[in-house]
Amino acid sequence: ATIAPDFLSRNVDALLEADGTHATVFTLAADGRRAERRDVTVLFLAGARVAVTGLDGVHTVITEGNAYLDDGDAVRVQP
Repeated sequence: ATIAPDFLSRNVDALLEADGTHATVFTLAADGRRAERRDVTVLFLAGARVAVTGLDGVHTVITEGNAYLDDGDAVRVQP
């Protein structure tokens, strides 16, 4: 399947509070030190991947420990 440029494919583990076409994810803030809660629209699932919109300008989506985060929490990126 081809994903258009305005869609982002992410690991399904990134989704929180998913309800049909709406979900929440946590992203890494621009400062690289905080979690930011973002609402996304789910377009479709393909195995362990999910296509979403609503992540314009986002480079990193948090997929581990995200269920324990609150908006603005300090985070540390580990390789």
